[in-house]
Amino acid sequence: MKFTCTVEINRPKEKVVALWKNQNNLKHWQEGFERYEHLSGEKETVDSKGILHYITRGNAMELEETILEWNLPDVMEGRYVHDKMTNRMRNTFQGLGTEKTLWKAEINYTQFNGFKMKLLGFLGKRIFKQQTQKWLNNFKKFAETT
Repeated sequence: MKFTCTVEINRPKEKVVALWKNQNNLKHWQEGFERYEHLSGEKETVDSKGILHYITRGNAMELEETILEWNLPDVMEGRYVHDKMTNRMRNTFQGLGTEKTLWKAEINYTQFNGFKMKLLGFLGKRIFKQQTQKWLNNFKKFAETT
C-alpha cells in the first residue's frame, strides 16, 4: 500500500527541518509519543537504529526505525518495523521561497502480519493516509507557532 501526504509550512526550510529532526519535538505533533531510544550506529546516519515508543489507546507500541537515507535538509528515509506491519517513509523538504516549506511524506507499507492486519491493509488505506496527514498537519501547527 502506497500513498503520499503533503503540507505547506509557513516557515523557512532550515527552521522546519531543525524542528522536524529533533526527536524531543515528536511529542508535540505525534499523539501518544513517549520517547526515542537510540539502539545502534551514529545518530543521523544510514543504518543507525532506534525505537520510537508510543502509548496508543492505553497500550504500549514500539516501532524500530532504521535510517535508509539521511540527506537533510532535503531527504530522510526510514524503515519502520512493528510486530504487525512494516513500512518505509520517505520525507522530502522543499523550500518555496524564503518563508515557506513543502514537506512531502511518501509512505509504502511493505508488509502486514496476521489476517486482521492484512485485511486492514487491504481495506484501510484511507485510515492510514488520514493518520499520516493528521501528523503532518499537527507538525505544521507546531512549527508555525514555535
